[in-house]
Amino acid sequence: MARKHSRPKPVPIQSGTARYRTYRRWQRWFDNIKDQIFTLHHNRRIYRDVMAMIDENPALQVPSAFYTWMRTTYVYDMTMAVRRLVDRHQRTISFYRLMEEIASHPEVITRRRFTAGYRGWLRDVGHRDFERFASPTAKRIHRRVIRRHQRELVAVAKRLKTYVDKHVAHNDRHPMRRLPRYEELDQCIDLLGQLAKDYTLLLEQADLVEVVPVIQYDWQAPFRVPWIPPPPAAAEVGDGLRTVPVPVMRRRGERPAIIEQVLSDERWLKDPDGTAREEAIKAIAELEARRRSPVTPDPDQ
Repeated sequence: MARKHSRPKPVPIQSGTARYRTYRRWQRWFDNIKDQIFTLHHNRRIYRDVMAMIDENPALQVPSAFYTWMRTTYVYDMTMAVRRLVDRHQRTISFYRLMEEIASHPEVITRRRFTAGYRGWLRDVGHRDFERFASPTAKRIHRRVIRRHQRELVAVAKRLKTYVDKHVAHNDRHPMRRLPRYEELDQCIDLLGQLAKDYTLLLEQADLVEVVPVIQYDWQAPFRVPWIPPPPAAAEVGDGLRTVPVPVMRRRGERPAIIEQVLSDERWLKDPDGTAREEAIKAIAELEARRRSPVTPDPDQ
């Protein structure tokens, strides 16, 4: 029978100065991790609001490559963010690595350190908060609680991590037979939000009420105006009639010789020295002058 793989037993940190520095490093790591979790919830909020606009407006419910691109970009971005948070590599700052270090060195977060920020009558509250991570008589947090959080996060992110490894970061020769669903992604984001609240209490002794950032401006303003402006209306003239585009070709038998020259000379089409442009401006000016001049009867008619 194969022996079950076990982690090497970590050496406890004996120095009080070293424990304090480790604690401060964990706080810095968690600031970075918490920002990533905030971004996940922020991006999901925007994506859901945009999808709600489409669902509520039948005029928008048309086939569009833009919608495909938007969904694909959302899935890639969100699953990559989850993948970073559960990365196990020792070079990375991830939620998994933070939990691994805390579980390996529970002696860093003692009851005394945790409750030091609770003053006066709040001291009892501090002890109750500490006991969310330890037994009622313990002097330090229990690694068993941290390991449970770690297992929950790994389990809920497992298929998302595999999806990124096989389909986003790489083009694996053995792709997943069943791709993750949106529900699995939402479940993972929700768990990360709850863990962010738990570890805000553990590392900062503070309550994190909400993980969805509140946008302080009207981010939906661009959706209230046409993205493609309508074509400009025809200009009004003095007689009340609307101008119409002047045809490039004159009536039969009246085509300017310049057109024949342009069509037969490739240099005019490429126009390296701008000659064709100058002649076109002259032709337009001439046609405009003729259009504005009064019409005189033809004596031969």
